[in-house]
Amino acid sequence: MFPTYRDIMKKLIKVSILALIVYMSMNTVSAQAPVRTISDFTPQELVSYYAKEYNVSEARMTATIKCESSFNPNAIGDGGKSYGLSQIHLPSHPSVTIEEATDPQFAVEFMAQAFQKGQQRMWTCWRKLYQ
Repeated sequence: MFPTYRDIMKKLIKVSILALIVYMSMNTVSAQAPVRTISDFTPQELVSYYAKEYNVSEARMTATIKCESSFNPNAIGDGGKSYGLSQIHLPSHPSVTIEEATDPQFAVEFMAQAFQKGQQRMWTCWRKLYQ
């Protein structure tokens, strides 16, 4: 037996509604905020991220950076020898460029790596705050 016109219309309506639901859900996904990457992080978000990544104290990294540079990624200290958020002393780290030292992501990860290795003492502020 062949389906009636009414049966065909019911199925067509169901399929149309399903298609509309799928279409609306796809548009909802695209209307969401874009996914953030690490390059979009604020300096404090970088500290949180790298402290967790390297299993070091976020509070101590935050306090050290605040003391060293006041969270200014363009800070210059030690008579033009230390640069960036973490005040990386370039004569002590000749493989680090000024561009890297003033890049917040590089500077915060550099500090997190040093903290993980137990090298916090290289920062004057860390010594002032924690010794």
